[in-house]
Amino acid sequence: MADAVDVPLIKNLYAEAWKQQYSDLRLSTKQTESCGLAANTEYIAAPWDVGGGGVLGILRLADIGRNPAVAKIKGHTASIQDTNFSPFHRDILATACEDTIVRIWQLPEEVTGTTELKEPIATLTGALKKVLSAEWNPAVSGILASGCFDGTVAFWNVEKNENFASVKFQESLLSAKWSWKGDLLACTTKDKALNIVDPRAAQVVGSVACHDGSKACKCTWIDGLAGRDGHVFTTGFGKMQEREMAIWDTRKFDKPVYHAEIDRGSSPLYPIFDETTGMLYVCGKGDSSCRYYQYHGGTLRSVDAYRSSVPIKNFCFIPKLAVDQMRAEIGRMLKQENGNVLQPISFIVPRKNQDVFQADLYPPAPDVEPSMTAEEWFKGENKAIRRRSVKPGDVVSAQPRRMTVDTACVAAVAQAHGAAADSQALQELQSEVASLKAQLTELDRLRKENEELKANGGDTAALLQENQELKANAQELETLRKENAELKAKIKELSAVSVDPEHKPTGQHLGACPFHQFSCTERRVFCRVTLRPQY
Repeated sequence: MADAVDVPLIKNLYAEAWKQQYSDLRLSTKQTESCGLAANTEYIAAPWDVGGGGVLGILRLADIGRNPAVAKIKGHTASIQDTNFSPFHRDILATACEDTIVRIWQLPEEVTGTTELKEPIATLTGALKKVLSAEWNPAVSGILASGCFDGTVAFWNVEKNENFASVKFQESLLSAKWSWKGDLLACTTKDKALNIVDPRAAQVVGSVACHDGSKACKCTWIDGLAGRDGHVFTTGFGKMQEREMAIWDTRKFDKPVYHAEIDRGSSPLYPIFDETTGMLYVCGKGDSSCRYYQYHGGTLRSVDAYRSSVPIKNFCFIPKLAVDQMRAEIGRMLKQENGNVLQPISFIVPRKNQDVFQADLYPPAPDVEPSMTAEEWFKGENKAIRRRSVKPGDVVSAQPRRMTVDTACVAAVAQAHGAAADSQALQELQSEVASLKAQLTELDRLRKENEELKANGGDTAALLQENQELKANAQELETLRKENAELKAKIKELSAVSVDPEHKPTGQHLGACPFHQFSCTERRVFCRVTLRPQY
């Protein structure tokens, strides 16, 4: 157990679906690798159903009922794969999108049904494939991890718009979660591996094949008050495609400390851990049930399950500071049942006297203030997250604080990432040019052979055949020559990348060319092969 705080042993816990719902909505039903929804103490965020995707709906948590007012975030050019609110700013959220961009948004002080946002306060670029996840560090302000379809995990200092580290895996990323200390990131990949990443060292510090089946694995840390440091919970599939779960001690990955089969369902299971009570909720999209367990004293035991006739499309849990303590509610799930309904489901501990605050059920919850600044974290400091009482009257909503983004380095960062993307485009164009040259060489060979046949009075049939080939390819030759000229012009344009000579960056540039290891001076020069900065 991470801290010397008594965590209640919960023997009975029942799930209760609310009679009221958030209804008459237009929720997207597109599949994502994330839970699909997000909530904080004040707002709910859900991808909206529009042609092509790319719109996020924002509604107030308190506005339950029919046709609630919904604000729109419209700055995306493709479907949204993940969204998460900042743990320290109630009006800040990140979105990960199929258009390869992570965007940081700030909601206005007044959010209404006519509110529309189109300009993010920060744009995190550089991914070459769609971005599947965006996870805020729970202990440090402004630190975010994003996971890409190509297996890249990027770490960002959002306030400086800086990608300070990246780790590349061979397979696509399926899930990613920070430890509660904010020092490590656990992630699962398509090759069925559980990986532990140290972002400050920019390296993988542990890896294990967590499940044998071919379907997706998911993970979450089970540390914090009720958990144990260094322990990760995973869900996946066995050799016979049975769904299973396991607990791993990341300090000795030789075998799991716990392993059990769950059922024969077909969809991946998403684990959600309440580190104040040890409650572990396990849900699958398409399932009509949500199982819940308690991790207590180093042991995982089943408590019960919520069951419904309507399957889960997407879901999320609200923060502990937003539950109804006077009902002994220790958790609340928002369940998307179809394209127009969000169903709240309360998880309640039965108590005789619910008019009195049940202090034993509510250990101190994570605070809305970070335990460290990014500068302290980069220096190697590790501090336990700050906590506060959840007793009614003690709870204070997270006050909106403007997230300041260092605009001075935004252009330099974007250009460095743009150069990396241009490098890939350049390689593709060079490959096309090489193919065109090969075809031109073959045409020249045919022409030469034809001339030799004419000079030597060779085989008439062969001559006619070669002649027909030349005629058939004459038009193609002219087209290829034009395309060749256009491609050369594009390559020349891409190669002429330059930056403002007055730019004086500090520290190591993002995406520095691996073939030119020079320290930064007043002017940046780009490598004409990779289009990445030499110095």
